[in-house]
Amino acid sequence: MANFDVTVGLAILAGLASFLSPCVFALVPVYIGYLGGRAVGGESNSHNRWATFSHGLAFVIGFSLVFILFNIIAAALGGMLLGVRTWLAKLGGIIVIIFGLHMIGVFRIPFLEYDVRIHSQANPRWGYLSSLLMGVFFSAGWAPCVGPSWDPL
Repeated sequence: MANFDVTVGLAILAGLASFLSPCVFALVPVYIGYLGGRAVGGESNSHNRWATFSHGLAFVIGFSLVFILFNIIAAALGGMLLGVRTWLAKLGGIIVIIFGLHMIGVFRIPFLEYDVRIHSQANPRWGYLSSLLMGVFFSAGWAPCVGPSWDPL
């Protein structure tokens, strides 16, 4: 494995590039709207400012948990599956081809053609848990398009 020197500046640039990518940057209004909804009472007193800040912090903790867990799981799986990586790459290629044929309409795979959305108002009793879960869902939904892709081979 190659040794790379990652500087703070490089890490900041990589984070900025990830943030400005079309699939993440487009979601910034959702995040701001969520926090703005939390601050709907106004920022005139210190309690409202603290509530908005603390809910934002809960969101960031939920967001961070997903990326930390993804990296731990990926490292563990990568170590366990190292011996079969050639077969996994071929299987992955076949799956990508099948999905591509589905996308262009050569054939249909029914379970890929639906989506589930929950349309309900946030329950205020959930408090900080709702902010944490918002961060978890936000990052889990968009984790595939965040960050640089690195192949050590």
